[in-house]
Amino acid sequence: MRRDHGVAVVVIALVITSALVSARAETEVLQLDERLPDYQRSDIPADGKRVRSAGSSTLTPLVHRWSEEFRKIYPTVQFDIAGGGTAAGFAALLQGSADLAAMSRPASAREIEAFSKTFGYPPAQIVIGTDAVAIYVNKNNPLQRISLTQLDALFSASPKRGGAQIKTWGELGVTGALADKPVRLRGPSRSHGLYALFRDDVLQGVDYRLEMQSEIVPSVIVQNVGIDPAAIGFASRYYASQRTRMLSVSETPDSPAAAPTQANSLNGSYPLARQLFFYVNRKPQTAVPTAIASFVRFVCSKQGQAAALQEGSLTIDAGTAERGCLERIR
Repeated sequence: MRRDHGVAVVVIALVITSALVSARAETEVLQLDERLPDYQRSDIPADGKRVRSAGSSTLTPLVHRWSEEFRKIYPTVQFDIAGGGTAAGFAALLQGSADLAAMSRPASAREIEAFSKTFGYPPAQIVIGTDAVAIYVNKNNPLQRISLTQLDALFSASPKRGGAQIKTWGELGVTGALADKPVRLRGPSRSHGLYALFRDDVLQGVDYRLEMQSEIVPSVIVQNVGIDPAAIGFASRYYASQRTRMLSVSETPDSPAAAPTQANSLNGSYPLARQLFFYVNRKPQTAVPTAIASFVRFVCSKQGQAAALQEGSLTIDAGTAERGCLERIR
């Protein structure tokens, strides 16, 4: 999973107080890179005051929050924000019905090829956030850690990482009443970016087991794990609840495991960290429309990333903001 690692993160600490958000990382205090640029206001032409976004369900609440903060600066700018999943967001960009495709994974080679065939150039990729794909178990489940090898053995129709297929909790080392129970698998539907990301990176391109129950709404994955001690699922850490726990994850059963914290996601020690993106239709050597460029600059500014932290999301660092965001819209 591609990501730019941060340096010298943080001086501004934001304590998340709501019950849902505090459950995302329990005692973790999310922090902001103080070197992020301050947002500089610019004039937006009267005929260009609408921003249309579509895509990732993980990003949709955050885009709503960013739009609310942005409209405090530009009250006349209007937003049309749709979810539908990462694939739907890119399709909307391709069809011209969205200005921003909000995506929880990089665009696929097939998507970029289709875009380039239509417009004669590839879309611009803009890094706007960081996330951790969390592995959830019920809070009463004693399991504390899991490896990519074991996840492959659990979720893959034909494991490729060297482990035999796992079907019971006892095969994961769990003892007691849960040991003989089958592991009930929960995951996202095909429309979500995480479906393809997990399949390609963890399962190495192999399809999921038919036993996996797919959910259209990501939060339902975590809710189902919260009511079923024998379930395990994967979703953004954003959806954590007090009835579930996020496992530490390692590459192999014998290698060191890391929790899905902000620090581990930024420094690369958590193996399921990912970047979040906007994709924009930008013809080479031409400017991005002012309202869209201004919104993207706000998202990647200190003010925009602070709003993301307050929403319970992870952020980008100053280096990523410059190279992965601001340079892409200049």
